Amino acid sequence: MRYVVVIDDEKMVEEYLETILKRAGYSEASFTEPNEALDFIKQNRGDIAPVVADLTMPRMTGAKLAEELMNVKADIPVILVTGALAAPGADELSGNVKTVLQKPMTRRQFIQTVEMLIG
Repeated sequence: MRYVVVIDDEKMVEEYLETILKRAGYSEASFTEPNEALDFIKQNRGDIAPVVADLTMPRMTGAKLAEELMNVKADIPVILVTGALAAPGADELSGNVKTVLQKPMTRRQFIQTVEMLIG
């Protein structure tokens, strides 16, 4: 079973993305704590694709999480989501970050991005 992993420190956003994925038929694992997500990913590294992470979280940013994932399994694709007005440039992100989605996003936009990365 392949999981789409969602990490967002805002419980409401995390639950919203979880619901979208479930309704689209995906197996998902969602977390509000980045370190818990990293532990799950380490234990299931062969079954993860992609990871969806909030860019701005208090304990660990989505960009930092993406860097940490490079040490776990470099080919896990990462989608960063942000409500910030200015998204980071490509030169600021690690190689496994495939796209940055602006909040709020449509369900269709979110699912299409996930599908594109799952292949």
